[in-house]
Amino acid sequence: MKKGVLLEFLISIGLLLCLIHLISGYINVKADDKDLGQDMVIGTNTLEQSDKKNDSNDVLNKKSEEDETENIKEESNSTFEQMIEKNQEDSRNDDGDEDGAGEEGSAVGKGKYVHPSHRPLKSMGMIVKAGFFVQPLKNYYVKQDKKIVIKSKFKESIWNRLSGVLILKDPIPNYRWRYSEDMTHWLRFKKSIAHSKNYEFKEKKVGTYYMQARATSGVLLGLGAIYYYSEIATIHVVKEPKNITDLKVETDEDYLFNMKGLDNITNAREIITPEDAAGHVVWSGDNKTLARIDPISGEVEANQNGVSGDYTITGTFLNDDGTKMSAQKTIEVGGGLDDETVNVDEDATFDLKGIDKHTLPEDWHAEWYEKKRGRDVKLATDPHQLSYTIKNTKLEDHKREFYVRVYVRTKIVEEDGSEKSKEHKFETRVATLNVLNPNVPYINFEVGIENLSFKDENHKYNIDKVKKGDRIKITTVMNNENILSVLKYGVFELPLQSNMKEKHIEKVSLDGKDLGSRSYSVENDDGCPHLRVENLNFIVTGKGEGLTHTIEVEFNARTPDDSMSFKTIPRIHGNSDFESSDSSDKAHNYTEHSKNNLTMNYTNDKLDIKPNTISFGRVSTMNQGDILNRTSFNDKSESVVTIDDQRRDNKKHSLYVRQITPFQINDSSNTLPVSLRYYNEDGSFTILTDSNAPIPNEDIEENGMSDMDCVVWGRDCGLLMHVDEVSSAVGTYHATLEWTAKDAI
Repeated sequence: MKKGVLLEFLISIGLLLCLIHLISGYINVKADDKDLGQDMVIGTNTLEQSDKKNDSNDVLNKKSEEDETENIKEESNSTFEQMIEKNQEDSRNDDGDEDGAGEEGSAVGKGKYVHPSHRPLKSMGMIVKAGFFVQPLKNYYVKQDKKIVIKSKFKESIWNRLSGVLILKDPIPNYRWRYSEDMTHWLRFKKSIAHSKNYEFKEKKVGTYYMQARATSGVLLGLGAIYYYSEIATIHVVKEPKNITDLKVETDEDYLFNMKGLDNITNAREIITPEDAAGHVVWSGDNKTLARIDPISGEVEANQNGVSGDYTITGTFLNDDGTKMSAQKTIEVGGGLDDETVNVDEDATFDLKGIDKHTLPEDWHAEWYEKKRGRDVKLATDPHQLSYTIKNTKLEDHKREFYVRVYVRTKIVEEDGSEKSKEHKFETRVATLNVLNPNVPYINFEVGIENLSFKDENHKYNIDKVKKGDRIKITTVMNNENILSVLKYGVFELPLQSNMKEKHIEKVSLDGKDLGSRSYSVENDDGCPHLRVENLNFIVTGKGEGLTHTIEVEFNARTPDDSMSFKTIPRIHGNSDFESSDSSDKAHNYTEHSKNNLTMNYTNDKLDIKPNTISFGRVSTMNQGDILNRTSFNDKSESVVTIDDQRRDNKKHSLYVRQITPFQINDSSNTLPVSLRYYNEDGSFTILTDSNAPIPNEDIEENGMSDMDCVVWGRDCGLLMHVDEVSSAVGTYHATLEWTAKDAI
């Protein structure tokens, strides 16, 4: 051992270059060091600079790929019975994961039945009591030797998340799974077997099995841990599976808020006939701008950007024989209050939405406000009033604005048994009152955008993964809802990309009829090109027609700007004076635009691997054989590596890592005699200098609501440093890693 020797270890992982290479039925995506010259030395706050670049782009050879493929195949074919044997044979210490109440000895199959915990309580858009937000289904039916995913998800209460209690708690729940064949004797799987929110079940034997998820919400190091238990899932392994004959989709809630600071989530679930049909559901949604849905669990999370609208959920049940059946459910996403439009002299009522009177807490109240000349004026309302009405509206009521503040106070039982009252509040969006003047038009817009070249990422108001040259279609339906008014000489305008000209417009149609190029124009008089269609009249005829016009525009997507996104808002202006014959823009006294933006999000059509810098900190003493841990990325709260798959055909990929340069001091031949090892949760490891180390699935956190995955490590897992020999050379050492993503075709 050398004393007083200061060693600073740093793995420098710069931005990585992704290469896609097709070999033997695989796509190899390699991330290599693009710039090794920005390395922060932890502890000294100095910045090291180097111009050295790594150009190693070696491709894995065919044999190694085949060997790895066989290993993966063997692992996926392991049966439930084999996993139980592995659980009993696993000799690794399971420290920090003590049994909960009533589970004594459960690791060896002698645990007891534990009653499911209370379900989480959600009220006023907030989860006020923790629990399993996503529960396993009561019954699963699966054909023998086929896989089925048992789903779950624990959600902490908003009080703990917002009040800072989680500073002393594990940032991610600790999941464990329990198993029984008789509901009396239970076995708890060890971490190395099953520790994620979902469990993939597979069994050859026909029979009935029981599974239960357990989540731990407690302080770090397991001190004061609180255990929560899911509902019991009964898995029926059958020899002859049945097909589904009917499918319905339900959700826990029909309205989700789109504001920050709230739990904008609900859960979709399937109702199947017959109940013993074997198969599983895959979930999808129609508009990622509004909300996203986990394809496995059915968890729906609304946006926090104030985007409102209807979100359609589709559940597709896949039968064992490959046939399928789909059903849909539409929910609303909004800001709590909607704009209201009435005719003059009619009553206007604003309703507070997203509130279930059956789940209201005991202590809550609402305050209604009106915005007046820059001031917020509190209205005289009952504290439990969920609506506000303006009687006999007048023209002067037009464009009045209202919002609501909601206060919730809940009693929380602390761990010492004491009670504490906690309050949380939120504000709705500002809603506008529109009072129709019989002489003024009210043009309402219904808009949509489609990518005709790539339809997989079409959502009502936005399209994703757009590439230059794609054929884009924008549809605008304009309706004058005030039938007593007129709009003459109307001009429709659609803002276009800055590099678009009239020659890039492929097609324009008005009310189903194609317009020649002389019937529209592309002008740039306001610094931005926009398509212009003139002489639109909104005047009711004897048959009630003439109040609606539909314009469809098709064009080829141009090269995007640096934002990789383009937004447009269709608009119209015209003359509402019935007696006027002036068609010039100067005479136009009415303007309206769509309430919804239309967005094109481009893709670079690449898979990007973005590693962060990993540091082993300062070490003053070393012994041969020591294992040194990282100074960060130890609690699964931070992403070591982010994998952003923006390819249109993004497929499931495996991830590998290897060390391509030894630990050395910059501009020096001094090499540190250490080796990097990738440790799995069962204690096994791979030395990175020998071969590519596969990243186990439990270290990859998949985001089912986006195309981005990340690598997260618990303490004593992932990359650790082994001291091969003792060194006396003092300095700051750097090494380079190469990350490889491999997709099966």
